[in-house]
Amino acid sequence: MKEETSGIKRFKKSNEEEKYDKAIQVLEATVHFTCQDEKEIFPYSGRYILTELVFATVEYLTGIEGRHPYEKRICRHGLTRWQIYKYFSCVLESFGKELPSEIIDALKLLTKNRYGSNELEAWTETTIDRHWSCVYRRFSSSTSFLDENVKKRIKEKVLPSLSKEELKVCQVIGKLMRKYIDRDCEHIKKTYHW
Repeated sequence: MKEETSGIKRFKKSNEEEKYDKAIQVLEATVHFTCQDEKEIFPYSGRYILTELVFATVEYLTGIEGRHPYEKRICRHGLTRWQIYKYFSCVLESFGKELPSEIIDALKLLTKNRYGSNELEAWTETTIDRHWSCVYRRFSSSTSFLDENVKKRIKEKVLPSLSKEELKVCQVIGKLMRKYIDRDCEHIKKTYHW
């Protein structure tokens, strides 16, 4: 859909694109709030960020701390993205009534599975997987950190675009996320020798 403004043609974003942008803003604001006390290291894999966001949100809503697949063997290779999404959707449905609807929609979109394939393989990914690997700087083969330009953009553009209620939710979830991030980074350091 085109919109005329002073002789310049602009494309208006679709509803789906606006929801995607909102989801990314919620993710980035939440990650911003995990960076307290100079702690800015994150697991490089979007899969870890996915479980950290889910567990922190579940803890915020229910008071129940999330269990990591490597702590209690839930299945051979941990939880699949589909299992995480299904579990998280149920928790949001049951306990998320206090959250702003935009936050619920954003969290669902961030954790929803997308399917892709090419001539050689098929895969699943989430919005977090796609965004995380594109935006955050790799620190080592197992960890990443927020780039200075990303931090500046989040402070100047993302945070002001969210309502006070949305920022409060992102801040609480972000602070809860830090303990899951620290656990994952420690687990990665002990387990993998990349």
